[in-house]
Amino acid sequence: MSTVVRTRNLDDVKAIPILDVAQALGLSVNRTSIRCPFAGHDDRIPSFSFYPADNRCWCHRCGKGGDTIDLVAFAQDVSKGEAIAWLRAQFGLGGQRPPPPLPLRSSRPVPIVPKAATSSAKAKNEVYSALLDLCPLNAAALDFLTGRGFTAKTIRHFKLGALTDNRATTRALITRFGRPALVEAGLLSEMAGGICFIAPAILFPFYVRGELIYLQARALPGRAHSKWLGLKGVPKPVFNFDVISKARSVYICEGATDVLSVHQMGRAAIGVLGGMTALPNEVVESLSGKDVYIVPDRDAVGETMVQRLKAQLQRAGVSTITKRLDVGGDVNERLMMRVPR
Repeated sequence: MSTVVRTRNLDDVKAIPILDVAQALGLSVNRTSIRCPFAGHDDRIPSFSFYPADNRCWCHRCGKGGDTIDLVAFAQDVSKGEAIAWLRAQFGLGGQRPPPPLPLRSSRPVPIVPKAATSSAKAKNEVYSALLDLCPLNAAALDFLTGRGFTAKTIRHFKLGALTDNRATTRALITRFGRPALVEAGLLSEMAGGICFIAPAILFPFYVRGELIYLQARALPGRAHSKWLGLKGVPKPVFNFDVISKARSVYICEGATDVLSVHQMGRAAIGVLGGMTALPNEVVESLSGKDVYIVPDRDAVGETMVQRLKAQLQRAGVSTITKRLDVGGDVNERLMMRVPR
């Protein structure tokens, strides 16, 4: 059945920030060039670029590109009509919320929080849960967390873990699940000898309806690698999603530690991870009818987050208030100033 599209005005669809669309399609947007996501192009050398100033994209090898509609149509191998319908549904455009869009024919993942976990998702849940079970909090992790101002009650509430031995943990997981399962879960690359998190690190679990769907690691001080590490090839969800359904007011912060900080101050918060330029559609829908506050870090990245989230939520009819910090670089620093030493 063909998709009927009202073509008289597509300005709202074309005005959606192209980086938000890319994020919703599960594409990386924090690099200058990425491998072409378009169907039929096996791009081995990154040759695809986004041009946010013009709200367009282009592959310099296959020669395809265009606006937001073209991005969805080429990446998902669907008609422009289906792409427009998907964009309107994904970003909540057009008066009343439209019906669900036609299913996309491509097997490429779209990072919308699933309404029901698939068997593959269940298998990943088991791997993540097993990893967390192998990594109880230790003295070094607790010292770091308490040094950041967190109480034992807050630490227990978020069920944090601590990775201390990468090799032993990797062996235990491979013995139980096999290497392919760890690769599928984003914990192991095809060529890597160990899981993607480097010890010592604190593990932050992400739950959706009680299911563990993602893990992020925060390296303890003294390591020369990145401070924060996520899963390989797995779309980043928001942190602390389940709190939305229980709260009337929700604060949107940058990162997991800011969420813990707002929680300890007695308020409900969710966290947007680095490189995440748009909220998944179900998160936006869940925020409808809530009092939503955006609390950015005091830097240029924080201001960019404010502008993108305000625009996305406004398109969906969700009003927001921006709460800027008077002191401290982020919410956690603000918390540390309040905690007696």
